[in-house]
Amino acid sequence: MKNKGFTLVELLITIVVLGIIMGLAFPVIRQVQLQNERKKYETYAEGLMTSARLYVDSYEEDMFGHHDTGCAYITYDELVEKNLLEDVPISDMSCNSEKTFVRVVKLKNQYAYAYSLGCGKKEDNKAEPVSMLLPEDAIHEMDHDLCRGREGSNIRIKVSHTDRYLRKATSKVTLESPTGIAGNVVLYGTWVKGTGRPNDSNEWQILNFDIPSGQEETILGGDIIKVDSDDIVSPKGDGEYYLWIRVDELKDMFGEAWENTEHPEEGNYVHVGPFRLDNTKPECIFSGENTRWKNGDVTISITCEDRGEGPSGCDLEASGEKQKFTKTNQTDFTKNVTIKDKAGNIKICDRREVNVYIDKDPPTCTKNGDSKEWT
Repeated sequence: MKNKGFTLVELLITIVVLGIIMGLAFPVIRQVQLQNERKKYETYAEGLMTSARLYVDSYEEDMFGHHDTGCAYITYDELVEKNLLEDVPISDMSCNSEKTFVRVVKLKNQYAYAYSLGCGKKEDNKAEPVSMLLPEDAIHEMDHDLCRGREGSNIRIKVSHTDRYLRKATSKVTLESPTGIAGNVVLYGTWVKGTGRPNDSNEWQILNFDIPSGQEETILGGDIIKVDSDDIVSPKGDGEYYLWIRVDELKDMFGEAWENTEHPEEGNYVHVGPFRLDNTKPECIFSGENTRWKNGDVTISITCEDRGEGPSGCDLEASGEKQKFTKTNQTDFTKNVTIKDKAGNIKICDRREVNVYIDKDPPTCTKNGDSKEWT
């Protein structure tokens, strides 16, 4: 009996089925490979954290002095220098990069750790560029202004600011701290026109903050405390204004007081600006009128011109209207025109009568009597 082979149709069906199976299986296989690869980096991250804890045990006083609270960074290079960590290549990758570090926060006798592991192809003993970062919400940068170790307070004051021209500016103060914020916050704000400092005539507005509870648990979980003030609304005016913040009392959870380490010459003041305010309406400018007769078309325009102490400039999309006259000697502009500046000030240009003298009719030739001359 002869063995019967596969027909062409059967072969095609088999190939198609195998292709479908491979198409379904490949993403699963790839996902398993990625999970195994990720597990290697997670294991290395555990070693990074263990090394950081050993570092703190040995150098805690160098990092925080005799403060009850503090925040500091331990870099990859510092761990290697102290023989607490080795660069073990993983799949031809190295984790020796500026994005590999551990942030340590001290709360009396407790410590909170948050790590950032940045790995990539090893070049000149460094991993560049970083193509693997753990965890996914890792700290991408070291913020020395906020996390200062024994060199200063670990509370930062941020004031929101915009360079856009506005009729009314709105700002708010954000307090950020890895060591928490005590509930008795006393901050004031005031607006100053120009670059001068506040004086006795300035009115100060107290700023209210909703200080959260359970801060210690949040910090030990690796997060930073952030608290926003109420909105601070600018006065109605024109020109450049600066927002000044006065700090009367601001401490972290364990009594470490805020210090103006960024600008020590300003003491307990922080300011930001300029906020550009424009509350003057733009002007309506009519142009194109003619008081002498013309034989061509005339275009009458209403355009926008922004003046005042703090002009933001006319909004080109709402800067005016044009109307062409082709055969008339006097007319009304057919409708009111609305113009607007970039700060949002609106002016309605009322319709008005304009002079337009147009004469396109050629003169006629006239012969008087028997005269041989035409006029």
